Amino acid sequence: MSEPEGEDELRDDELSGSIPMLDSTEAYLKELERIFRENLGALSLVRGNLLIHVFGVATRMFVTSGPRQGIHEEPTDDPVHFTFAVRQGALLQLLEEDASHPFDLGAAKAEGAIFVEGDPAVYQRFMGLDKKKKNLLSIRNLE
Repeated sequence: MSEPEGEDELRDDELSGSIPMLDSTEAYLKELERIFRENLGALSLVRGNLLIHVFGVATRMFVTSGPRQGIHEEPTDDPVHFTFAVRQGALLQLLEEDASHPFDLGAAKAEGAIFVEGDPAVYQRFMGLDKKKKNLLSIRNLE
């Protein structure tokens, strides 16, 4: 995975994995894992692998087909068709958006707080598998 523009602004703790995971971040990752596990038979519909990375906190690689199919806590050698890398603070703002303080996506991207690469349709197809439709983060908001 290439680092986002503005990588020189990342703190050492963001790169080393030493930032504590907040409840909202944990809940987001658990929901993604639930979607994966509850839809093993339909993962071929996703047509791609996803890499979700919260700087300094956690990484999840969702391999949807092949011999390493599964959820991995680090990138694998499998192709990545969609990458979403984000600072935890930016993820919290996206998940718990406050109408009185709108999230400035352009500024977040310019700062390197959010990095999106690849085909967003892969993420959308993955999220479309969710039968519970929990209204998690929509990548359309990030384009």
